[in-house]
Formats: sequence, C-alpha cells, structure tokens
Amino acid sequence: MKIICYTDGSSRGNPGPGGFGAVFIIADRVFELGGHKEHVTNNQMELAALIEALSFLVGEHHTKNSEIIFYIDSAYVLGGVTGWMANWQKNNWQSKIKTAVKNKELWQEISRLLGVLKEKNEIRWNKVSSHTGIVLNERADIIATSFAQKLPIKLFQSNLIDYEKILPEPITSISEKPILRKLKKISVSPRSHKKAYSYVSMVNGKIETHKTWPECEKRVRGKSKALFRKTLDAADEKSIIKEWRNLT
Repeated sequence: MKIICYTDGSSRGNPGPGGFGAVFIIADRVFELGGHKEHVTNNQMELAALIEALSFLVGEHHTKNSEIIFYIDSAYVLGGVTGWMANWQKNNWQSKIKTAVKNKELWQEISRLLGVLKEKNEIRWNKVSSHTGIVLNERADIIATSFAQKLPIKLFQSNLIDYEKILPEPITSISEKPILRKLKKISVSPRSHKKAYSYVSMVNGKIETHKTWPECEKRVRGKSKALFRKTLDAADEKSIIKEWRNLT
C-alpha cells in the first residue's frame, strides 16, 4: 500500500506562537492533523509536523508493509532526515564543530519513530516548493497557519471524493509525480487539466470570485470552514455559486 503525506509548520514571530499541519492519503481515505504550540521557531514547527505525522503512522494507524512517501517544503527537515541526522547520531548528537545539535530532542524523536517505521515499511522523501499551488502542500500550510493564529479549522477524515469538495483542484493534480495520478483512478477528472476561468471562495457565508489562485488563497487562508473551488467557465462559476448559496 502507498501512503502519501504532506507536512508543514508555521510560527508567527520566530519564536512565537506556532502551528503544524499534516495531510495523509491512505488508500481512498484522507486524514488531516494539526496542532498549536507556544514560543516556537518555524523550524521547530516543521519538525513538530513531521513528528506528529510519524506518530500517527506508528501509533494510531499501525502502519506496516507500506511505501510511505513524504512531501516536505522545508530544506532544514529534508536535509536532516536524508543526511545530517545519521552523522549527528554517529557524533553523539553533535555537529561537525562539536556543538550540540539544535533542536536535538526533536531530532531524536524523529530518529526513534523512523526506526520503528523502517522495520516494516519503505520510506521516501520528496522536496516540494512552498506556495506554488501544490494543493495538498497548500492545505497543510493553511492548517499550520490556522493553528498558529489560534483560528478554528475543521480537520477532515473522509474519503477522497468528499475531500475534493473543499479543494480548488481535484486530488489528482496535487503533484506531477505519476504515483499520485495512479493513486485513485476514480478521482481523475478533466478539470485538473483545464485552465482556470476563475476561483470561487466562501467565507462566513459570503461568496466571492477571484481571477487568480493566490488572490483566492489569501482570502481563505486561516479561515474556519472556508470553501474554495476552481471554475472552468462562466457557466461553471455560476453553478458553483448557486450550489454554495444553497448551503447557507
């Protein structure tokens, strides 16, 4: 079984109040995680996001016999898990210049959890660019930012089809990686390959249209129960607005 996970962390002040977010695709199900911490740095929250994701896989989900693929936009986290961490362990958690590794306790917990997962699973790491419209990376960022700001946000545990209703793009457009396009054939939609006519958002019952995704994202980021969707033409835009008006 293949498991996809996007993680992200955020702090408002560096150090300051922080939040983390994680989004999983496991078979045909979606799971979201999020949380808040006080007086933390951005890097600490990036690490916290990964720790919570790993803890979910080790504990609640009891993951085994799976290929787990992480998508992370933090060069700090990726550098650690793919290289630095092994050297730190060999050097008794000291850097090359014999100073204590920053955030040592967090890295040690990541090392422990990865050790458990690697016994019965294969783990792969991929770098994604932040704020480039990769749907699940943006969703993880919205979760992290919302928790950092102590704004309520609904965390989803649902099937892929229902989950797509809150996303601006179908789930199959979340990455150029072929593995994600193959993950759930039922979710393949012509919408993912067509140019956007506009984006529609609804916040606190008020519906607005936007010409660009960044404009739409700015409005919905950190907003509780916000909805947003790509439209393909004027008729599609009108249909979505009509559908959402029936929700209020």
